[in-house]
Amino acid sequence: MTLDGAPNSQHLTQRQLESALWAAANALRGPVDPGDFKAYVFPILFFKWISDNWDYRHAEAVADWGDQLTEEIEESDYQPFRIPKKCHWADVHGTAVNLGAKVQLALGRIEEALSASMAKSDGQLAYYVAQAREVIDLSIMSQKQVIEDLQGLAGRTAPMAGGA
Repeated sequence: MTLDGAPNSQHLTQRQLESALWAAANALRGPVDPGDFKAYVFPILFFKWISDNWDYRHAEAVADWGDQLTEEIEESDYQPFRIPKKCHWADVHGTAVNLGAKVQLALGRIEEALSASMAKSDGQLAYYVAQAREVIDLSIMSQKQVIEDLQGLAGRTAPMAGGA
């Protein structure tokens, strides 16, 4: 990767790349306060982690049991929690419309599944799921404002890009 318009096509240094990525992240974040931005990011990171953790343990179960693996064996010996159907990261990842509602629904169903199997689940995990769900509940309304702010920001920068 090189710097645009750089003499002799200099390669980017690590510091220049980090600066460019940081600037891009700030541009995407737009006018949202960093303190508010974490209310969107942390629940998504948690949702991704819980799905990745389930995938890792599933791969272990398949490696150990192969074709003989049953749902009962996996749930009792490998999975500390259950991810209901249509509530995995892979089920939500490509969503373009009503993402907040879909994430909220998925985390809510995961929380219900945890409540049903609390005897074998880690109580701390249920707490984190409940916290993530609460954050999502509180942020759904704010997300609409963020989208409007980003659209407004895009509307203000679009004419400048065409005129340059």
